[in-house]
Amino acid sequence: GEALLEWLTTGGDLSFSLAGQGVASLASQILAAVGDRGSGRKWAPVAGGRRYRVSHPAIGSSTGYKGPNFIGTRNAPGFLMHGPYVALPAGCYETQLGGRLGQGGAGDAWIDITGERGTVEIARFDLGDVLSTQDRTLTRRLPFRLERACEDLEVRLWVDAGTDLTFTRLDILVAK
Repeated sequence: GEALLEWLTTGGDLSFSLAGQGVASLASQILAAVGDRGSGRKWAPVAGGRRYRVSHPAIGSSTGYKGPNFIGTRNAPGFLMHGPYVALPAGCYETQLGGRLGQGGAGDAWIDITGERGTVEIARFDLGDVLSTQDRTLTRRLPFRLERACEDLEVRLWVDAGTDLTFTRLDILVAK
């Protein structure tokens, strides 16, 4: 399902410790890593937060083309992804986007985290700084701090006409 495609496109890890585990336990771990528990679910809990898939109604795009499990660039500038407009209390958080950079590169793309309908910028990152250069995936967690509660937290991914990127998910996590 969705999770298997996400795992394949973002270089997921299936390494587990085998010491003292039976076949049933290992099978359960593999299914949890690549399976989609509940095919109708658009978001999933992850350790310390929530994962929003591109099929979630609060994840939008003003410039990309939306497939069933991804949003891809189409040689046009604008917000490839924006959302989920969630309320969060004050505190320290991290966000992580899932996706893979194509042969065209990052261009001048950036990610920002905003509140108050996009008028208050909380954090901003250049896309080139958050990519894994070895496998060209979005892997780095992006830290941000909310000094006060936010009623409509929005993460935005802006791309230029030269950006070649496939976006698959957004995680919002409580920082450790």
